[in-house]
Amino acid sequence: METNNKKTVTPFVRRVSKTKKSTKTSQARPSKFGLVSLVSAGPGDPELLTMKAFRVIQQTNVIIYDHLVSHDIQSLFPETSEIFYSGKKENKSMTQQQIERLIINKSKQGLNVCYLKGGDVLSRDNSELGILKQFSINVQIIPGVLSVQGNNNYQPFEFAMAL
Repeated sequence: METNNKKTVTPFVRRVSKTKKSTKTSQARPSKFGLVSLVSAGPGDPELLTMKAFRVIQQTNVIIYDHLVSHDIQSLFPETSEIFYSGKKENKSMTQQQIERLIINKSKQGLNVCYLKGGDVLSRDNSELGILKQFSINVQIIPGVLSVQGNNNYQPFEFAMAL
């Protein structure tokens, strides 16, 4: 009688040792500040968030988001996180300097901060990145699904015809 020695692996489950927590950052130096994540919300559909973006949203202490982040994605924000609307379109918007100051102050308190931007975080001005590096704050950039990729999932025929 043959015995099958194959392990069953559950997709998307990461086992973490309970005695040691590991965090990956873009910088190797240790920091007393919280980690800041610049995260792309993609085209607005929560099902098109990357798994890493979703995990950061669920595990962060502070979320700052702009007017391009959809209500569907906002519904994923945990009740335990502090939430700040940065606006950028309406009169209720924060200045870039206010956003940067908020990110720095929360990070200095040891809190992990997620700055969630609608669209692609890499295709827009990321002046926060330079300021955070000046303060030696660990930053990770989490790009998302581009709207052209997301649109292709919903309308493949029309997209192909447009090319």
